[in-house]
Amino acid sequence: MRTRLIAPTVAAVALFAAFTPRPAEAQVSIWLQRGVDGYGGFVGLATNGTDALLSLSGGYSYQGFLDFDLGLAFIGYDDFFGDGTEVSALTISPGIQYHPLKQSDNLPFSLGLGAVYNYTIYSSDELDAAGIELTGWSISGSVNVYRFFKLSGNFGIIPAVAGSYVYESQTLSDGVTDMEGTVNSFSVALGAYLGYLDASNRIWGIIPSVSIPVWNDLEGSDPDVIFGIQVGLIFSKPPPEPVE
Repeated sequence: MRTRLIAPTVAAVALFAAFTPRPAEAQVSIWLQRGVDGYGGFVGLATNGTDALLSLSGGYSYQGFLDFDLGLAFIGYDDFFGDGTEVSALTISPGIQYHPLKQSDNLPFSLGLGAVYNYTIYSSDELDAAGIELTGWSISGSVNVYRFFKLSGNFGIIPAVAGSYVYESQTLSDGVTDMEGTVNSFSVALGAYLGYLDASNRIWGIIPSVSIPVWNDLEGSDPDVIFGIQVGLIFSKPPPEPVE
């Protein structure tokens, strides 16, 4: 059973490595100007047409350039082993974001750098019946370029493009023997951050995105494009006006 499972398991996991679509993460700083503190929460859905993900995430931004994030995601795989077996997964994802460049009169774009650690526990009736535990972890690094455009009134849009590298490790264990498989991958994501700033300095946002696999080192795998959408609310705290 363990021998039969390990190869298709690693192949299936590669399809959803660091599943949360990029750049649609809990990047609070992407919504804020430099010097503005803020925090927010997001709810998201994503799919590759077969499998589905539901995510909850939140983050705090210090001065609009340094983020501390935490995400929780539930993933439902419809055909994890290639034989119709349904598998579910729960992932916890702490992360950090740094935005060294912010759009200004002299700079036409902003730049974000990020790192996220994901820990995942998988479950299914087939795994339970075989007495097998499947767990995984991954670490990802991303580069995100974006620009704010004012639409009208208090509405704005931030188109963004991101490149993400992911290293992922999966372990199958029957309590006696452990078998490990690893995957390296790279993807490009396109997103649009649509926001409305209300009178209380709250930003109501919606983020459609698409994540496109570019490369991975798992022979025979063919990852799908992932479509996602998030909605969120960001509470910003502009610095006090200077006293004249």
